[in-house]
Order: sequence, then structure tokens, then C-alpha cells
Amino acid sequence: MQFFSSISSILRPLNLCSAPTLRKVVKHKNKPKTQEKVGVTRYLPYLPPGLVVDTVKSLKERESLSEILDLIFSPLKPTDTQEERVLYQNVYSSYKAYKQKIADKYLERQLFVEKEIFEAIQNLPENLYDEAVQSETEPIPEELTYQRAYRDQLINSELSDFEVDKLDAYRMLMYLRFPHLDIKKRSPGMFWIEEKKAISRQKQASLLARRKK
Repeated sequence: MQFFSSISSILRPLNLCSAPTLRKVVKHKNKPKTQEKVGVTRYLPYLPPGLVVDTVKSLKERESLSEILDLIFSPLKPTDTQEERVLYQNVYSSYKAYKQKIADKYLERQLFVEKEIFEAIQNLPENLYDEAVQSETEPIPEELTYQRAYRDQLINSELSDFEVDKLDAYRMLMYLRFPHLDIKKRSPGMFWIEEKKAISRQKQASLLARRKK
């Protein structure tokens, strides 16, 4: 027994010395997640060529272009007198005041009608409410527009030929400036183009212009 106890007393320190030293567990730092960069597409205002055919055609015609320029700019050799200019200015000031009065009255009436319409829609039964909300505004029939309904009654009978020509030139100018309002309301995406495509089209146009020269 003494022999075994002496051996165990000798081997015990050896076992303690031979035990491997434990290292601390290294904690890996969590790397921040890199966000994927999303490319930003820039858009520029754009007019489809098919919608400006009438505009380009009218501006190329000498007669229509001359009528538009006569309407926009003052005449080169005016024939009106100073008294006529003063009278025109007074009449124009009265017209502006009357127009503002009518516009205020119309706006008040319009707000009242809109309020009544919204209340009527809210009071609709459930099965008719969704249909009323989703329905689109119908355009005014051509026969009820001012141009068709009152041209013979007011314009042709009250205005001179010169004034009628000026009115027609003004209407043509308004159409040339805004020929696509209805289309823009329905499809606004048609009137924007990617910046890179716009630049490439500009290059193509410049190349075509150089070739024509």
C-alpha cells in the first residue's frame, strides 16, 4: 500500500503539469452589413414627337406663323391714336375688374357644388359608393362647348372679320401650346424620359443636323 501511495504522489504533480492550458474563446466582431447600392434613375421632361406634329406643321407654314406673330407682338406700324389707346385701357381695366368679380362668384359656387357632391357620394348605399368613386369624369360634349354653341350667336354676329381672325389665331396658339393636356392626364409617364436616353437622342439629332449640312 505504501508503494502505491508513493507512486500516486509522484504521478499527481506530473498530471497537473501536463494538463493543457485553456485559451479564452475569441469573440469575432459582427461586421456591419453592407447595403447594396441601388442606382438612381434620373428623368427629364419629354414630349413625344407624335404629339407635336400639328405644332411643327403650323410653325412651318408661313401664313399661320405670320398670324401667330401678329397676335403676340405689337404691329410695326400702328394706326391707333392716343385717344383710342386711352379708351382701350379704360375698357380693359373695367373688363379685368368685371372678370375678377365673376371669377370670385364662380369659385364660391364651385366650392358649394363640390361640397354638395361629396356629401351626396358619402350618403350613397355601399353598393353604389364604390362605383361612384371609381368612375371617371366624362368630357364635355363638343356640341356644348363655347366654340360650337355660341360662335354664330356671339362671335360671327358681333365681331368683325379682323377680330374673328385674331380669335382663331389665339385659339390655334392655345392648341399648339397645349395639344396634349388630356393625354397627359391619362398617361403622365409618357412625358418623362430617362436622362441617358435623352442625351443619346440629342446626339442623334446633332449627327443628323451635321449630315444635312
